[in-house]
Amino acid sequence: MDFQLPIVVSSTYFQPRKRERSGYLYKQGGVQRNRGWQKRWVIFDGKTLRYFSSAKDQVSKRIVPLSCMKNVEIDVRAGQTTSARILSGEIFESHIRKSLVNGKKPSNARQYKFRLQCTNRTFLFATDNLDDCKMWSSTLMESILANDRAPDKNKGNNVVEKGGEMANPDIEGWMKINRNRYKFYVALKEHRLCYYQSKDDFNMASPLHEIQMGLSSVKEIDRTRLQLNTHYGHFSLHFETSSEASNWKMAIEEAITDALGDNTILDQVIENPVNKKCADCGMEGAHWASMNLGLVLCMHCAGIHRGFDYRLSKVRSLRMDTKVWNSSLIEMFKVIGNENGNQFWLHNLPPGAGITSVSTIDQRKQFIHEKYKDKKYCNLHHLAGDKQKLNEELLATSITDDILLTYQVLLSGAEVLYSSPDQPNYTAYDRAKDAHQRIQMEFLLQNGGDRTRNFVAGSNEEAALNARLRAEVQKQGFLMKTGSNKKDFLKRHCVLEHGHLSYYVSEASKVEKDRIDNESILCVQSIPHDKQVGCFEISTNKENNRVYLFAASSDEERLGWMQSIAQVCCPVKLMDSMRTKSFSLAGYTHLKTALNVDWQRTWFVLEGRKLLFVDEGEPERSVDVIDLRRVTSITKITQGIDSCKTCLETGFQFLMKVRQETERMLYFQADLVRDTGRMFGELEHAVKYGGDTIEDQVLTVEEIPVIVETCVTFIAQFGMKVEGIYRKADQESKINNLLQKFREDARSVVLRLDEVTVYMVSNTLKRFFRMLREPVFTSDLYKRWCQTANETDHNTKLQWYKYLLQQLPRINYLTIKYFVIHLYKVSLSDKENAMTIANLATVTSSMMVSDSVTDP
Repeated sequence: MDFQLPIVVSSTYFQPRKRERSGYLYKQGGVQRNRGWQKRWVIFDGKTLRYFSSAKDQVSKRIVPLSCMKNVEIDVRAGQTTSARILSGEIFESHIRKSLVNGKKPSNARQYKFRLQCTNRTFLFATDNLDDCKMWSSTLMESILANDRAPDKNKGNNVVEKGGEMANPDIEGWMKINRNRYKFYVALKEHRLCYYQSKDDFNMASPLHEIQMGLSSVKEIDRTRLQLNTHYGHFSLHFETSSEASNWKMAIEEAITDALGDNTILDQVIENPVNKKCADCGMEGAHWASMNLGLVLCMHCAGIHRGFDYRLSKVRSLRMDTKVWNSSLIEMFKVIGNENGNQFWLHNLPPGAGITSVSTIDQRKQFIHEKYKDKKYCNLHHLAGDKQKLNEELLATSITDDILLTYQVLLSGAEVLYSSPDQPNYTAYDRAKDAHQRIQMEFLLQNGGDRTRNFVAGSNEEAALNARLRAEVQKQGFLMKTGSNKKDFLKRHCVLEHGHLSYYVSEASKVEKDRIDNESILCVQSIPHDKQVGCFEISTNKENNRVYLFAASSDEERLGWMQSIAQVCCPVKLMDSMRTKSFSLAGYTHLKTALNVDWQRTWFVLEGRKLLFVDEGEPERSVDVIDLRRVTSITKITQGIDSCKTCLETGFQFLMKVRQETERMLYFQADLVRDTGRMFGELEHAVKYGGDTIEDQVLTVEEIPVIVETCVTFIAQFGMKVEGIYRKADQESKINNLLQKFREDARSVVLRLDEVTVYMVSNTLKRFFRMLREPVFTSDLYKRWCQTANETDHNTKLQWYKYLLQQLPRINYLTIKYFVIHLYKVSLSDKENAMTIANLATVTSSMMVSDSVTDP
């Protein structure tokens, strides 16, 4: 039977139906629809139709814009129902197709199909049922009609601008993507990159996939290959030449930068107004930089600089490469600036010989090569003809604050790693460092002045790599710091960069007050102070083992500083993890075990009730983690008993016994006696002291709080038949005193019948549970426990109880299990003690289950 389906006109409804749909469809593969049916996840959002391999896949197989859709045709096999054809602006007309052609079954065996006719190809889809087929067809056709009737539609001319929204891209070209043998046409415009199967697809604005630059990053794999990273996958881009790869990398970085819009560094650099324009062509809005030359460049000129050896010009973004920018580097760019830099590079430039913002790429290349590579227009230093004297001049200027003279001397040809014969290996960088000239240090560092960070002949490559990783850790801000009298706090501008912490009188100061190198840091510890919040100490081996006391404005800020300081001195493999550790003490100590007679220098971190440590000399070893709640004892050992011979000071050590799978004996001794003392004090407190939560208690091997096990054991031995156990009270002061002893050192508490009563012990245990900040059954599950208790069906109740117990933290669960078994045993003697299960439930439930802590 023939039928007609009306197109639903949205104006007939008060709330128009959304022209959107998603779901699985079958798609006939291939442009000629000759590759069989493939199941695809399809999304139509009213503007584009996208299909994917599955609902979980985020890389589309094709994007079809509404602008190139022309018609939709339903094709349903005869014998089951009729089909209809959609005519633009009309209705679904009946159109019966024959199911047999020349007596043979057709190859397209799918029953419910529809064709989406586009400008340059037709897509064939199929559904599992007629309703789905009609809904997809209706939704698509409504959108096509609405788009044709749109007020801004160019009547009589349905030609869409080539490329659609990607018309006139910032950069375009052919490249291979991932492991495909053929090339894709790729276009990048503003914040979006699209790749197409052909140039015709680009003209029709129908890409295979699009990538948002704001959620991406790019890195160079080799000279002709880039990797574009997104949160859902990686795209490997292959180019014919290195210059193509370089141009695309810069364009992608530019797009990412624009999408993110981070101008924090740029705004600081252009505080010197001359840095707003490109140092080479004068283009406004420059935001690339030659790091070692101290010049700000536009994207076009920076692309040519990228072709130079990195020792000549090292290019980075002012808006994206934020990790490489530290306060000294920013200050260097403000001091040198494009104007001062060009007084050296363009001193002898003939009138009209430069380039402008509209110069061609060839003109730029020629001029920039002449300017930097050939040094055609430079104002060379008058000693440039005598290399030895020029090198000595570099050593002399490095200890002054005349950075522009150092700039001229070095770029006139002086050797940055030169050292005089009477002081070998004492370079200009080392001299600037000792003179506390941070801008000089930064300029020399950017030009390879620190031999420990360069991969050069004779250098330790691992040490150089480690130094570069340390240099990425940067932090600056104001801290309060005590003077030499350790009493008065003074405000200081502190800068952590290049692996050392420096502090200055003010933010504008060029000369350091002092510097703490990472090699001299032994440990960092948060401490309480009666005059300042957020105090922490840095223990060092410099200047008679000096201790530095700083104060941040808050505990949170203090932790941030401590994390950064720990990063620059911990083993390299732990640098990332130190950023997230909420620790109170970290540093180096010496460690040995009962099985190993040799002391090993070890990095340790105290994070709450956990002690983490790793051998400095064996970085491949995993990090050891000790649960301090399960440490059975910690004891000082007097001086002279097999102490560590490599420590800087001779002093005491301490022994910690840990009971886990087996008992371990760990001996600790820090380089300095005071640091052994601070480590022992912190660990002893963590080992012995009980907090106000169940997980913050001293534990047995079975992970039961020691106070619970000790009290239960005593009651099991002496109180099972005592009348009113857990119900009758005892003297208040004695209960409080006993509870305090447990809190201070639970393992040392020994209960004797001649010193305590059964009622005192049972009330102490009840008070312990009641005073926990979070009840053992946890307050977030309180309502669910109450609801389950009211459940009438026995099996349902048991299943819910089982589920709720599984939701509890491990220590809570084990404690409840241990205590409930004990209460059950108490109830077995109810004839003697008068404590039935009902009575026990009455006196213990309120202390175990509540939605808030009840005052005892």
